Amino acid sequence: MLIVGCGESKKKYSIEIRHARSLKEQTRGLMFEKPKNFNYGLVFYFGQNSRFLNSIHMFFVHFPICAVFLNNEKIVVDKKVLKPYCPLYIPKKNCNYLIELPKDYDKRIKLNDQLDWN
Repeated sequence: MLIVGCGESKKKYSIEIRHARSLKEQTRGLMFEKPKNFNYGLVFYFGQNSRFLNSIHMFFVHFPICAVFLNNEKIVVDKKVLKPYCPLYIPKKNCNYLIELPKDYDKRIKLNDQLDWN
C-alpha cells in the first residue's frame, strides 16, 4: 500500500511495495524485469543524503518507470519518468529514498507530497 499526502488529504493506492535493502538488491533494481510483471513499487533505502551518490541508470530496464526521490522525511524532492536505457539520472536535490513505480504514477504523485508505505 502506498499512501500519498497526510491528514485528510491522504490518497491510498493499493500497490504492492517491495524493498531493495541489500547492495545486491539495489544494484539489480529492475534490471531484466519483464514489463508485464512490473506492477509494484520498489523502495531503495540509501545510506546517505546525496544527489550524486543516489543517482540511477536504466541499463537493462526495457520499459519506462516513474522514479520518485524522497528526503529523510519521505517528502518528494524530485520525480521523473525515465525511459529505457537512460544512462544516468541525477536527482535535482539530495535524497534518502527512491521509489521506482509504474510510469502512470507520475500523474498521481507531485513534488512536496509526503509518502508512506507498508
